[in-house]
Amino acid sequence: MTVRQFFKSAAFRSFAVLLAIVIIAGGLLAICNDLFYVSAEEKFARTLMKIYGKAETVEETIELTEENKKQPNAVVNYAYRMGDGNLLVQATGKGGFNGGTVTLWVVVLSDHGAFGGVGKVVYETNTKQTYLSKFSDSFYDHFSAYNDRLKAGETFSVAEESGSVRVVNTGASLSSTAMCNAVNGAISFCKTVVFGEEAARETYLYESFINLGQSVITPESGKVSYRLVMKANGNAPSFTAVIVVENGAIASYSTEGAISTGGYDANVDDSFKNGSFFLGKRAADVEAMLDEDRALRGDALSSNGLKTGATESSASFVRAAAFATANYELFLNGEGGLHE
Repeated sequence: MTVRQFFKSAAFRSFAVLLAIVIIAGGLLAICNDLFYVSAEEKFARTLMKIYGKAETVEETIELTEENKKQPNAVVNYAYRMGDGNLLVQATGKGGFNGGTVTLWVVVLSDHGAFGGVGKVVYETNTKQTYLSKFSDSFYDHFSAYNDRLKAGETFSVAEESGSVRVVNTGASLSSTAMCNAVNGAISFCKTVVFGEEAARETYLYESFINLGQSVITPESGKVSYRLVMKANGNAPSFTAVIVVENGAIASYSTEGAISTGGYDANVDDSFKNGSFFLGKRAADVEAMLDEDRALRGDALSSNGLKTGATESSASFVRAAAFATANYELFLNGEGGLHE
């Protein structure tokens, strides 16, 4: 085939048409990118309009560090001091469905330089959550309706427990948990980083999961006996974990009371129910099942050949074991203060 014949061939004509389409499409794409391009500044301005319903100015961008942006079960992504004197924080709450997260914008009120409550909460995005259609505007409004209790030190929770404001039951407790963690994280950040309040410190490791006032801990020679009343955890109700730790290892483990609701107890592994899984386990063994936020690791159950499907109840079992083993030496030496 000669050069002239090639240029007259059907193959060349097809190639030429395709090349023209590519060039035209590329040009149109470039034009559309210019027409519809939204700068980061414009996106943020739109976010402020969505939150405040009007133009609002940022007075100061608050510096985040690797240390201060990490809050209990949450991470702070952005923080600003606004023109009205209040604070605007974007926080991502952990503990959602399937190990996912929910990110919220939280307006934290400043009352003469001190924490004044929550002004507004606006949804931003999520990972792995499937039931967010259950959350109406009234759910987010709930976060700004209890400022007197928040100023008194209470936090948000999906469970009914002392020292917490229970959020509205939507039927999506894990997504609700992530949202509570996002709001609580934003509040904690502002209190400690901006308002200068001292961060609450634990007396005992994992104490935030235990109703200490109702629990009994008895040290004996070489062993410590625990009756730990666990706090409700989402759909997992409060139950009592009866544990004996001897020479640093769990010697017995049993429970009293309902361990789950809605039929989910069938998804709690039998070795959890009868305690056999925990026998001989030490603090390092149990803590390896929890992540840095003390939530159950995504593969903690499956990697140990355990049933899945009752994450909240299973997490309560593991946290009880973690409390018992991690604080064993403290209680054995008579320093616990919760002795019978």
